[in-house]
Amino acid sequence: MMTRKRIVSLLAIFLIIAEAALFVLIQLTDGSVYEWLAFSSVGLALGFALTTMLLGTGGVLLRLGLFLTLAADYFLILAEPVNEEVGVAVFSLVQLTYFVALMLKQNSTKERVIHISARLALIALMLLVLIIVLGAKVDLLSILSAFYYANLLINIVFSFIRMPYGLLFSIGLMLLALCDLFLGLGYLGSAYLGSAEGSFLWWISHSSLNIPWLFYVPSCALISLSTVRNSCK
Repeated sequence: MMTRKRIVSLLAIFLIIAEAALFVLIQLTDGSVYEWLAFSSVGLALGFALTTMLLGTGGVLLRLGLFLTLAADYFLILAEPVNEEVGVAVFSLVQLTYFVALMLKQNSTKERVIHISARLALIALMLLVLIIVLGAKVDLLSILSAFYYANLLINIVFSFIRMPYGLLFSIGLMLLALCDLFLGLGYLGSAYLGSAEGSFLWWISHSSLNIPWLFYVPSCALISLSTVRNSCK
């Protein structure tokens, strides 16, 4: 009879192989096929996390974050019409969930005060920069995006300080930040600032590669894998 550890290991191998296949296929397809493959890659990460929880690995917050990630991607990928504001708002809830998970691993009041202060300061700074850069073009989507990205960056910093959820989780968040950086730059150039043909911003939005998903697929896989070793209470 296989032990729980062996079952989890086999499931992890399956996740890695399947996500690697989806990683390639997402770059080779477009239209509805691409959309379903992309959404499936996130669903697979969530499926692994939920299956391993049923096997008794414990924890809920990182898994809740993955569930909300799938919900956000529904609004950004499959919904008709796509609802970017709702999608980014749900992604903000993902980062707030990870914020709570990290806070629960901080034992002293001093650490928590520093954490919250740094988070609020970066959110304020990001919003200020947003206003300076976009001016009158600031809208709900850009505000939500700045709030989301500020929380993601702070989560990365505090996930690395003591690595309470392991290296895989921290690297997963870093890859997510890179995904959103390229996604945001492309959107900034096309929707807000405009980009001259041949410029860096133009290249991002017109590249033959789906650059954000080069980072997003491994990000979701690593965060999913990190749920196995951690109990998020």
